Amino acid sequence: MVIVSAARRLGRYELGEIIGTGGAAEVVRARVVGAGEFRKDVVIKRLRPELRDNLEAREGFVREAMLAQRLHHGNVVQTLDLGDDDGIPYIVLELVEGCTLQRLVDDVAAGGQPIPLVAALHVVEQIAIALHYVHGVRDDDGAPLQLVHRDVKPANVLLGKHGIVKLSDFGIARAAATGTDTLPGFIKGTALYLAPEQAAGRPIDARVDVYALGLVLRRLLVGDGGLDDVDPDLAAIVTAATEPAVRDRLASADEMLAQLQRYRAKLDVRGGANELATLIDRACGAKPPRVVALDRALAADPPRTRQIAPSPAAMAAVRSVDRSPRPWPWIAGAIGLAAIVAIAWPRGEAVDPSPTTIADPPPTTPEPTPSTPRVPAPELPQPVPTQAVEVPPPDSRDRAVKPRARGRLLVNVVPYAEVSLDGKPLGRTPIDEPVRAGEHTVLLYNPDSGLRRSFDVTIEADRAHNITRW
Repeated sequence: MVIVSAARRLGRYELGEIIGTGGAAEVVRARVVGAGEFRKDVVIKRLRPELRDNLEAREGFVREAMLAQRLHHGNVVQTLDLGDDDGIPYIVLELVEGCTLQRLVDDVAAGGQPIPLVAALHVVEQIAIALHYVHGVRDDDGAPLQLVHRDVKPANVLLGKHGIVKLSDFGIARAAATGTDTLPGFIKGTALYLAPEQAAGRPIDARVDVYALGLVLRRLLVGDGGLDDVDPDLAAIVTAATEPAVRDRLASADEMLAQLQRYRAKLDVRGGANELATLIDRACGAKPPRVVALDRALAADPPRTRQIAPSPAAMAAVRSVDRSPRPWPWIAGAIGLAAIVAIAWPRGEAVDPSPTTIADPPPTTPEPTPSTPRVPAPELPQPVPTQAVEVPPPDSRDRAVKPRARGRLLVNVVPYAEVSLDGKPLGRTPIDEPVRAGEHTVLLYNPDSGLRRSFDVTIEADRAHNITRW
């Protein structure tokens, strides 16, 4: 799809390509023109023209800018200006030359190699520094705003080409002191990274961002896998950050940062920015994919990595928080829009704002090695011509399932549960586990209340089975 050209000028901004579109806004690469030879590249996010007369959309758009303009930190994408073009508001944002953490994760996963530990620690530490700053922002009178981001995830972390890490997208941030949501009327957050209290609609504080950051760290360390092969000291930090009970969780992003720094000191590991810059250059420096509508990109299945289906329990709980009419269904597409607003794409080339839509390389067939010999196919029984062979009916537990076919087990219940599968402990909810297709027994146990429940479940190949209620 060819990049669509925007209008050529907006006030003192020279507009370039439209690099992303969503339900509520479009994102344009631009350049601010000053006196003499002054030129500076920026990104402009503007409300779509057809929403000019939608008062609720315009007010939400302006609230986002007014909240974000208070943030001045090297690890937060800067909001530079708020303007109005014939009744259409627009926000001017800092341009970050690089890509999203989500795109980097996808690129590394496609290469079959983990993100180097030193780079993963650098990324998470920088996000923790950003969150510590955001959570402590005060208003003009010096009173704390109690700002909560509410949507910390890889798609909302921007990576600069020199190993810079910046937190972006305050479109659904909440200032607890004022009770102000920047964009009301839709689900607040991303289901995969919701803390239990956030999903259930209970009161929240900065610890929901700590929970999400713990999940980001886990994703960088093991992808969709478990923590069994992770250094126990590092696994303990992940566990402490993602404790389901708020009282048991790390109290702040600063506390999480301190634990990560102590872990670094124990290993005598320094740096990480240079290693990250090398990964960014490989993931984001070449072959940018095509532009697609953001709504479609967000709904598409990512081709490179296994993505967890959003938990119905989390989605249902969040919907129950706000049952007010939703007059503009298009607003859901705006949730992830700012994740790409500060991404720089080469001029004149097709690009894709979705961090999970990446062109796949041509399939290759790996050569067998002595350590992994080919396994011959099992021999099939030959027919007996002289007598009938009676084939017994298949057992219900051995249905026709392809060898090694797997599905996924997703468990997210309130209150939390210790989960075991066929007698094997899986840990505390939320659980996302690849499971062999077939019949299984799942046991849930809450040690606080003594509540216990057993389920007989059927896992189907390439499908997810959800347990959302006791």
